[in-house]
Amino acid sequence: MTRKWFGLLIVAGMAVFSVLVLPALPAEIPIHWNLAGEPDSTMPKALGAFLMVFVGVGVLLLFLGLPRIDPRRRRYAEFRRSYWLLCNLVLIFLAAAHVLVLALGVGWDVDPVQAMLVGMGLLFAGISPILPRLSPNWWTGIRTPWTLSNDTVWRRTHQLGAYTCAFAGLLFVATGFLPHPARLWASALVFLAMVTIPVAYSYVIWQGLGEDRLG
Repeated sequence: MTRKWFGLLIVAGMAVFSVLVLPALPAEIPIHWNLAGEPDSTMPKALGAFLMVFVGVGVLLLFLGLPRIDPRRRRYAEFRRSYWLLCNLVLIFLAAAHVLVLALGVGWDVDPVQAMLVGMGLLFAGISPILPRLSPNWWTGIRTPWTLSNDTVWRRTHQLGAYTCAFAGLLFVATGFLPHPARLWASALVFLAMVTIPVAYSYVIWQGLGEDRLG
């Protein structure tokens, strides 16, 4: 889970699954659903069956390339294993979404919105313990003007972020079982709180450091 080759296995598994289910898919498969769980966009199966595979390849290439163009690239050695764990968790989420899309394509009776909300909740919960392990960088973590200007602000913000992300993850799972449209508003409020609280906290910490804030 903490090695870059694990992500290659995930993407390869997605491709193999696509090949296996391709004969059972209809000519057009749904690839997007509205918040009521109704399909509102389709794609020819030859492309739709591999869409998330292409996205997974893109994510993997992105994680490979970002440290190379980060002005703080030397800091990545401090959290390399956590960095690739983060990448692999995102790829696992994409793989689950990939299986969901193709399962719905072959006729499985699954609520796609509920499944995605539960999946997002588990992803956020999985990411939460990674946050305190991240060193300051320009691409991952809670990046605000205040966390990027002071290592203390970065550290303390990510400690709080770990708790807010974990709690938000659990709430996302719970919102998946609410009726529509209640789950729309509930999930939006949870996401807003998850983003806003650490950002505001980083500013409060930065202000409280006074003359030491640029240290």
